[in-house]
Amino acid sequence: MFSAHKFVNAICILTFFLSLIIYIYLSFDAYRMDEIALAMGFETENAAAVGLFKSITQLAMVLTSIFFFHFSCIKLKGLGILFFIIAAYFAFHTIFSTDIDRLKAYVNQFTTMSLWIYIYLFFYTLFSKINVTQKQLHRVTFFFVVYFFILFLNNYTILQTLQYKWSFIESYFLITLIPFTILFNNKKTYLFLIVIGIAVLLAGKRTGTIAFVLSIIMFYLFKGNTHILGKIKNLFYLIFISAAFYLIATSFFPDQLANVIERFENISEDGGSGRDSLFKDVYNKIDKSEGTDLWLGHGYNAVVKLPDMEYSAHNEFLETAYDYGIVGLIMYSSIFILLLIKCFTLRNSTLRVATVVSLISFLIISLTSHTILFTTSIMCLCAFWGFIDSRKNQQQSLFNA
Repeated sequence: MFSAHKFVNAICILTFFLSLIIYIYLSFDAYRMDEIALAMGFETENAAAVGLFKSITQLAMVLTSIFFFHFSCIKLKGLGILFFIIAAYFAFHTIFSTDIDRLKAYVNQFTTMSLWIYIYLFFYTLFSKINVTQKQLHRVTFFFVVYFFILFLNNYTILQTLQYKWSFIESYFLITLIPFTILFNNKKTYLFLIVIGIAVLLAGKRTGTIAFVLSIIMFYLFKGNTHILGKIKNLFYLIFISAAFYLIATSFFPDQLANVIERFENISEDGGSGRDSLFKDVYNKIDKSEGTDLWLGHGYNAVVKLPDMEYSAHNEFLETAYDYGIVGLIMYSSIFILLLIKCFTLRNSTLRVATVVSLISFLIISLTSHTILFTTSIMCLCAFWGFIDSRKNQQQSLFNA
């Protein structure tokens, strides 16, 4: 029988996922164009068009998420309540922004700032409403692993052909999918991890490598068995897989492996690609802030707008402290606190280890890159947090809400 409620749900889900897929494609496209522009000294003609379409798709996702949530009459809990407060704070910052004077610019800034929150809201609503089976979640996870990997390889191949040598931040999209991949805890998980590991190796990002390695270590140390023999068994598995991956890397990707090792060896010389001096400069500017600038911040993306700064802070704690003040930093830090509490309170072992991995990835990327400044790879973590918050009973089966 026709159901208006089901029809509206279907339209919301279709609209959101279509917008999300397009937005991700445009994000990868923008990464590639930015990298080429940085090397050549000018932007391509398509940059403005990509930016426009990204704005349209992110607005579509925000509006769809809000409507889907309110139409479903579901209450927020956990991270959702904190995210609602952060979204209100972002709205406050947008309304009182002195850099924009058109309605279109206000809307674009707010959706750019808060898209990650509404991605959480959509997936929290979706998983709260629908009984997701393991097979269904596996198919969606498989699609996005393949989709991300293809887009990553496209950028990698093009830039390698042009002989531009970059460290590909696009690999973070795959790394932040790991919490979803380990929910299955079977052979499919290992296949996903191998694909992600190859992307990490090709990308050559030190932050990504650390996040990936720590995620794998946490997965094997905390998964499944809790008794001592089980832990020893998992440790042997970890050693074996590490040795196997090293053998594969030296056999098929020796240049890429050498590049990663060399970049780690050069940290003391390059200061993490200049992050040491960048962090110091941003911290000094925060320390010199007073009054409302100290407590409420200097405004969205304020670091990069400074006359003596060419880049953003590359540390989300410093970025948040300067842009949104102490109030914003407290809100941002509260996300980590709530996730840490959830790691201790979740009784389902598979959910718990996946949440630990999501927290590790979030922390590592936040320390040396971006998470909430622009909605990129954090969308995968937000989707996962929406999933774990949607579980009505922490002891219930993973795939029967």
